[in-house]
Amino acid sequence: MELYIFGVVFSLIIMFALLFAILFFWFKKKSKENELSKKGKMTEMMINEKLGLWANINDALYIPSSMYKYEKNKIFEVDGILLTTRALICIEVKNINAKRIYGTGNEKEWVKEVGNNKYMIKSPIMQNNKHIDHIVKMTNIKLPTVSLIIFDSISCKEVNINNVPSHAIVIRSNELNQTLEGIMTALIPKISKNEIETMFEKLKEHQTNDKKDKELLLSFTKEYNEKTFTI
Repeated sequence: MELYIFGVVFSLIIMFALLFAILFFWFKKKSKENELSKKGKMTEMMINEKLGLWANINDALYIPSSMYKYEKNKIFEVDGILLTTRALICIEVKNINAKRIYGTGNEKEWVKEVGNNKYMIKSPIMQNNKHIDHIVKMTNIKLPTVSLIIFDSISCKEVNINNVPSHAIVIRSNELNQTLEGIMTALIPKISKNEIETMFEKLKEHQTNDKKDKELLLSFTKEYNEKTFTI
């Protein structure tokens, strides 16, 4: 009888120990995910602030991170859209802790180095191309589009992407102002300030904060690990 009781008690101790371990690692994982999410939002806020300031100084218009809906059933989210007389610049911000990120611009995956380990990540260029496709279909825009991928320069120490497509630019956040000046120098004006304002209003009309749209976007984001989807 004593042996039986001992066995039951021992089994309960093992069960509670396992349960505690599972809960401990689950909370640890969630805590890390929340911390990364918080850092990502802070990075987006800082870059949005820089882009908004640049737009005010350079007679451009900027829309920070927003969700859009068009044709009743198409939803997508963009980290930022910068409208100038020379081009529409679609912004994708990445806050990734890495010693180095490298790869080829036309490949679907790049490599992230963390210490001595290497991991595959999805190409932000491919991701942002989908955003641009949505924007063009939604607005019927007649303006050159630039895909600007911005890695946070604090968390990511080096970015080395070769064979970047001509419409795309990959930088770290400390290169932002210099890059924008380079774009303005390389391109010539295509539309007027009034046309920019019309386009700006058209984009704003398609913005959505509807709870159901957010839930639907979130469900597809989790399933496909993307910020863009079409039902």
